[in-house]
Amino acid sequence: MKIDVICTGGTIGSSLSNGYIKNSSENNQKLLSNISDVDFNIIEPYNILSENLSAKHINLLVKTIKNSLNFDCDGIIVTHGTDTLQYSAVAVQLLIGNIDKAVVFVSANYPLDDVRSNGYANLQGALDYIKSGNKGVVISYKNSDSKKTDIFIPTTVLSHNEMLDNIVSVPNNVKIPTYDIELCSNPQILVIDCHPADFYDYDLSKYRSILIKPYHSGTLNVENEYFKVFCNNANLRNIPIYVSGCRENDLYITSSEFSSLGIQVLIDISFPTAYMKLWIENSLK
Repeated sequence: MKIDVICTGGTIGSSLSNGYIKNSSENNQKLLSNISDVDFNIIEPYNILSENLSAKHINLLVKTIKNSLNFDCDGIIVTHGTDTLQYSAVAVQLLIGNIDKAVVFVSANYPLDDVRSNGYANLQGALDYIKSGNKGVVISYKNSDSKKTDIFIPTTVLSHNEMLDNIVSVPNNVKIPTYDIELCSNPQILVIDCHPADFYDYDLSKYRSILIKPYHSGTLNVENEYFKVFCNNANLRNIPIYVSGCRENDLYITSSEFSSLGIQVLIDISFPTAYMKLWIENSLK
């Protein structure tokens, strides 16, 4: 079996040095060293800690995966950092579309030398997925409270919570069109987190779309007068306002105000998926 391994850095390709976790290309071979029944072809388009991810990295990753798909390999594994794992995986799912091979994202919660690391388990999950003849873009990940490594569809995965390393997904897999484009370097998306005393004093001339991360119940402070003025100014500028993380059922009464404020609700779509969808759409303009 032949598998292309596209190494991009991240914790899975890092080690502890002088008190800091640091990425190094030397760690790529370590991950694969105990696997003897697979012919690996290691490709390293870039090597970064994934918090430094940008459009140029995602575009290069998509190009590298497309090149591998054109050659004689049985599947592709992408090693990636957990901080932006969801964004890259969603981007690949939306920018490549339906494929006849498996592209599996593999990461680690700790460097491979750490006994707490799930890196090897995530790799084994990816190998099992490919060997079983499965197809499509997925994430292989073993949560700390799970006895097995699970396979996740990128567009269903939520952002990692602070201080926690488990992956959580939503039950629905919303169908989103795929696009054959390159991402622009600056999608001009204003992302807003919700807090009790938000002032909403933003220069909207710099943005093309607005994405709001609501409270966990999918709620916003619709009684905030500053928020009402903010929404009105965005509507006057024809800047679309979206809110992600909302469920179709069990909505609170405050959500009934969304429409009058010009807010479009993205039902059952994770924040990384909503963000990447807007990034792609703004790259088309």
